[in-house]
Amino acid sequence: MSYALKILALFLFLSLTLSAKDFRVATYNVENLFDMHFSGSEYNEYIPNAKSGWNSRMYIKKVENLAKVILDLDADILALQEVESKEALEYLNSVLKEKKYRYIYIQQSNSPVKNALLSRYKILSSKELHVKNNSRAISEVILDIDTHELAVYLNHWPSYKHGNASRIAYAKALKKLYERKKEYILLGDFNSPFEIEKEEWGEAVKKLSSDRKNYNLWFEVPAKKRYSYVFFKEKKALDHIIISKSMFDKKGIDYKEKSFNIFIKPYLLDKYENPKRWQISKRGKGKHQGEGFSDHLAIYGDFTF
Repeated sequence: MSYALKILALFLFLSLTLSAKDFRVATYNVENLFDMHFSGSEYNEYIPNAKSGWNSRMYIKKVENLAKVILDLDADILALQEVESKEALEYLNSVLKEKKYRYIYIQQSNSPVKNALLSRYKILSSKELHVKNNSRAISEVILDIDTHELAVYLNHWPSYKHGNASRIAYAKALKKLYERKKEYILLGDFNSPFEIEKEEWGEAVKKLSSDRKNYNLWFEVPAKKRYSYVFFKEKKALDHIIISKSMFDKKGIDYKEKSFNIFIKPYLLDKYENPKRWQISKRGKGKHQGEGFSDHLAIYGDFTF
């Protein structure tokens, strides 16, 4: 190769390298981030200034603890579950100080624990889909990633006790939302494990993961290490990030392969290496202790455009 061609090749390589930009997407169930206003829909242990001790001091401590995790995680797009109100979301964002997010979103649903989003990229539009009158809605949020539109779907599905059919309904509703999109991310707390278990638990997520359009990022983690939550002393992967396979085509927005992981720091784990959840005495029926973070761990993946 001539000297001139070598220079040209180097210039093209540098141009491509310098023009690429990376960003991180994460999801984190923050375990009952309630504010200090009584609305009547709170869980009993989060009624402000009642016998459980949920007061301003506990509220501030809970938010500060979550802020520490969010700052260390440093995601550019962060889906949150179990946020009571816009006020609670705005307060959490403000505690991030110079790292606070420019764009925020929270559902308008009647659920006491809502899906929310913190983003460094502009929110172009949003809409909610309610499933069979369930108070927990699915949200579609369209983001502007440097002129590339990215559809992000926020999820918090019914828990195990509500039965498999309830989560199947969510999977079907979600598919109707994303099937006409090209580049999208499905994320949140699906309350459904990666593999199908007893009573068909996991079938709902399996329907999404086995869709030929999709790729579940848990595939990149060895089976024994797949977990973000501990369910009756068993580690489960209930939180998910599922992406469109178009994010491997080297066009527009692409996933950075092998970047997916569980966000684990020593301070986030208890002595049994389980998530160090927000502490309430008497197995959640007593008083707030002012310690801990969440019963979930955050998961994340990196993308480029």
